[in-house]
Amino acid sequence: MAILSKYNLEKYQFGTDVRKRHQLYGMSGKIIYEGRWISRRDGPIIIVEMNEAIATREALFYLEVNGHHNIISTLGYVENSLNLTIFIQEFARLTDLAGVLMDNQFVISQTILIEMFLQIAGAMSYIASKKIVHGDLGCRNVLVFQLDSSEPKQNLVKITDFGLARWIDQPPAHENELVIPIRYCAPEILRNNRHSNYSEKSDVYSMGVLIWEALSNSEIP
Repeated sequence: MAILSKYNLEKYQFGTDVRKRHQLYGMSGKIIYEGRWISRRDGPIIIVEMNEAIATREALFYLEVNGHHNIISTLGYVENSLNLTIFIQEFARLTDLAGVLMDNQFVISQTILIEMFLQIAGAMSYIASKKIVHGDLGCRNVLVFQLDSSEPKQNLVKITDFGLARWIDQPPAHENELVIPIRYCAPEILRNNRHSNYSEKSDVYSMGVLIWEALSNSEIP
């Protein structure tokens, strides 16, 4: 993508700087791998491969909000000759919030959850300030980077997955953006079936569902 040059992202090469380890997730046009740095002793990384259609509607949102402490960081991109956009992102060792809540190994108190909610709200406020609607906020799209049962401020969560994001008050640019997360979707969207109704208020509703989901130990909304 020519747009990458605007954001001063670091450029890397497969085989020289990074390598893939194994696939974590795949869908039509998008594959996510766990990867490793070759010349560094840092921990794992995430490698996100997107074809042109996916990258056109998703990659720009990652770049627009890059740098916020509670939003997944895009560390750079990989040059390639396959017309793919390949991002390198940070790796969340503790998986997503939904998985952590369902894991009996961890008991998360309401005090810890409130700290997480504040971090998520701060990130969502920043996203709204960029005139972006996330469109798919839920515990499954909140990654847990640090979990400390004794000290709330030592916990760290970050929002990820901008696959359904769009600009505020703009209709989707592609027909395949008509997929909506029904259980987290604001009633006015379902009632009118008009995606131009999406605004930051839609994400506020989804935030409320996320809070219910977390407080009910990741029950399905």
